[in-house]
Amino acid sequence: MQLEKSRELEEDEEKYEETSLVSFEPVLEYDENEIVGNISLDMNASHGKGFSVFQPTNKCPDDKYRELVQKCNLKQRDLVQHLQSCLRREPTKRLHWMIQGAAGTGKSFLIHIIEQTLIRMFEKPDQDPSQPTVLKMAPTGKTASNIKGETLHHALGIGLSKNVCLSGSSIYRICGEIC
Repeated sequence: MQLEKSRELEEDEEKYEETSLVSFEPVLEYDENEIVGNISLDMNASHGKGFSVFQPTNKCPDDKYRELVQKCNLKQRDLVQHLQSCLRREPTKRLHWMIQGAAGTGKSFLIHIIEQTLIRMFEKPDQDPSQPTVLKMAPTGKTASNIKGETLHHALGIGLSKNVCLSGSSIYRICGEIC
């Protein structure tokens, strides 16, 4: 009985493969040793001066911010209020939060509201407008694009090489730009 079911499944799979409308192209192979260049140097050269990836985010007007907060659902509003109370009590405390959920649940929207809240809390009147108050970073290009941020590698100046450690001067430069 099991053998018959197994044969039927195999026959169905063969029929499916024959009638598949999807065409597959061969995967392009490349030798990573053939890749030439240093992306950091290339970026510096293309910009003509020291390259900084930190793009300041504009603070939205207060009435727009209030509208955004009003659009929050209960959980989102609670999280924003919790963030504000935590940072009022301990402004230097590091918070490590993970925002996750299915598509369309408001993750990017929430991150935008958190960003605007943090700008309002930490922006200084005499702050250099070219320096951001908030850095939005994500692990992949897709998520970085969704939140209008940068990938971790791009924002922190981490190259593409597998076994390269950041030099002390690179770490010092990044910390100087972030802090």
